[in-house]
Amino acid sequence: MPNFGRFGTSPERYGRSRGSLVEAIVTSLLAARGTAYDHGDSSFVYIEALAYARAIEAAWSATRRAANQFDPQRMDEFIPRWETILGLHPAASDTKVARRTQIARKWARFGKAPNPQNTYDFLKQICPNVFSSIANTSSADASTHIAAGATIPGGITVAAEPVDPVTNTKLITWSSSVGHVAFVMLKPAWMTEAAFYAEADSIYQFLDDWLPAWVTYRWVRDGSMVGKFILDDAHNLDNERFFAGPGSYAVAPGDFTRANGAGWAANAELTAAQCNQIDLDHAASVNRTGGSITGTVNVTTAAGTVTVEGGATPGALEWESGSTTTFQSGSTLTWAAASVPTIACASEWTGVVTLSSGTAHLIDGTPVGGLSAKLKTASGGRLQLGDGDFPTFSANRSRVLCVDLAAIEVVYGTGWLQQVDGLRGPGTANAGTVPLGVRWLHNGAKLASAAIYFTPASTHLALPATPLAMGITSRLVAAGAALPARVLVSAATSYAPVTLADYNNGRVKVFTHTPAAPPTLNTQLREYALQVVDENGAGALAGCIFHQVVLTFDTIPDMAFP
Repeated sequence: MPNFGRFGTSPERYGRSRGSLVEAIVTSLLAARGTAYDHGDSSFVYIEALAYARAIEAAWSATRRAANQFDPQRMDEFIPRWETILGLHPAASDTKVARRTQIARKWARFGKAPNPQNTYDFLKQICPNVFSSIANTSSADASTHIAAGATIPGGITVAAEPVDPVTNTKLITWSSSVGHVAFVMLKPAWMTEAAFYAEADSIYQFLDDWLPAWVTYRWVRDGSMVGKFILDDAHNLDNERFFAGPGSYAVAPGDFTRANGAGWAANAELTAAQCNQIDLDHAASVNRTGGSITGTVNVTTAAGTVTVEGGATPGALEWESGSTTTFQSGSTLTWAAASVPTIACASEWTGVVTLSSGTAHLIDGTPVGGLSAKLKTASGGRLQLGDGDFPTFSANRSRVLCVDLAAIEVVYGTGWLQQVDGLRGPGTANAGTVPLGVRWLHNGAKLASAAIYFTPASTHLALPATPLAMGITSRLVAAGAALPARVLVSAATSYAPVTLADYNNGRVKVFTHTPAAPPTLNTQLREYALQVVDENGAGALAGCIFHQVVLTFDTIPDMAFP
């Protein structure tokens, strides 16, 4: 704030400037002179002390601003220098705020190990809209090349390794893709192609100096073609993944022969003759889509039974996605008397499954009968509930939610200001009311605590007489009734500063309000808010910035949302 009084830096005076750093320095210099000098504000001693004080304050202020060049959220002239040091390459259209954010992200990695969890969390920050998952290459799926004559299992022996004509050394000794990591990206429907590629490609300037030297990586695009190889898909031959994992064929048709009996290797050539053979074999197959088998399929085994054997799971008969098996009226599906059938569903049942009373059934390894059942879904599965149903926890759960105060649109309280980095307190006893929207609360849970993160002004001359206080308010919202005043459902508690030096160090503080009797939330009938009273009284200053509130809920019995 500009200061135009006697203790300000302006040569003209327009008003009072008491309480400034210049005044404190003048007072200290005059006290050091002793009482033998005339300290009147028109004496030479006073004028000299005022000149020294202004010079000291200007040097201190300039030094403090220079120190901000080492703070990613405050730096300005040093932004290009830190980008060079950290290996960042901002786009020409990037704002200073965006560039500072990129510097802060790299800064935050110092001292962190590049393990899978840290890498996952880091990518969620860099690519919040498109990053989906991390896909590692297992030893079983890795592509491995070994030198001629080696006998490593699973390796592809290079028969004639090329030799460098200058150094006379082999160019290929061995290699493996087991150290390759793929970062799976998924484009949201609302995002343009250009924006998707810009966000996905941003990982390279962050991961090149983050991952270990032996790791190679690329991002791959996830999409509808996973598990398929489609030549006319725009991204299938570009960057979209289509390999769904290794597989094997359990049945070898008797009239078919393999197009490549030795098997396919990396970079192997697919000849025209092999393509023709595959085409002819395919024409003679009985696998039809969108039509009927016009001939007769004969089962030539003695008992008229088709047996599926071989593979990792002997006896497995697999239908592709979208296939339907229909048993006509009067058909019977029979299991051998000594067998126990297992029905596995990885997604959902679309029809009705009836468990007959008094019969022992096996569902996901748990024997049940009558009306009782225990159902579990595997990864990617879904358990569909009817109207009015909701999951109930076997034991009460807890939840922690962070609310960014810079995003709060309405704050009740005279003198409170909303800024890009949070709420600015008035330094008075005017209470600020922060509404807690329904999307931040869990109906039926207890609000165990509310922690507020704030940065006090760093120029306090003394600790405030009345420190920051916070409580929880509520009021009933009923149709046809007048809106009542807010009442405290949890009495306010106060923050206790440690020392003046700690309060003035410019670092973020945290104040946790723990209700003596945590209120049980009823978001269908009541609305809730935090009542915050900024520091006030002697020694208090305006300018305390409140950044975010962390709400902790416990005693959550179920997922019955309003």
